[in-house]
Amino acid sequence: MSFDELSYKLEPILTKEPYWTDDNLVFLSEIPTKFPFERIKVGEVFKDNQWQDDLNFDDSAMVYKGKDGLVIITACSHSGICNIIEYSKSLFPNTKIHSIIGGFHLLKVDDKLRKTIDYLKEQDIDIIYPAHCTCLQAKIQMAKYMNIQEVGVNLKLEFK
Repeated sequence: MSFDELSYKLEPILTKEPYWTDDNLVFLSEIPTKFPFERIKVGEVFKDNQWQDDLNFDDSAMVYKGKDGLVIITACSHSGICNIIEYSKSLFPNTKIHSIIGGFHLLKVDDKLRKTIDYLKEQDIDIIYPAHCTCLQAKIQMAKYMNIQEVGVNLKLEFK
C-alpha cells in the first residue's frame, strides 16, 4: 500500500523520535546504534540515483511499562536486539526489563549471537520470548544462559 493510499484511510504519524501513546507505552521509532556489530545490511535501496546498503534504520519496537517492569515488543530487530534494549532503557531509566517478545534477527550461531548472549546475560531479564527471525540454534544457545520461552500460535501473554 502506498503512503497516499494509507493516508486516505488514516492519519499516519511520521517521526524519528519516540512516540508516546501514554506514560506507559511508547513506539520507539528509529533505534540508535550503540552496538555496531548488530547493524547489518538487510538488502539494498535505490537512493540518490544509486544502489546503497539498506541498514534498515526504520526498524522499530514498542515498550510497555508495567508493574513488573518493561515489556519490549520487537518486530524483526534488524537494528539489533541489544540496540533496542539500550534505547528502551534510556527512555525508562532505572526500570527493570521484565520481558522481551518478538524477532531477534539472530539467524545463525556466530560472533553476533555470542556478543548478543553476553549482553543479554548482563541484563537480568525475567523472560525472553524469541520469535520469528530467531533460528532454533540461536534459541538453544540462549537457553543455556537465560529463561527462554516458546512462542507459537494461540500464545496469550498478560502484562499488568
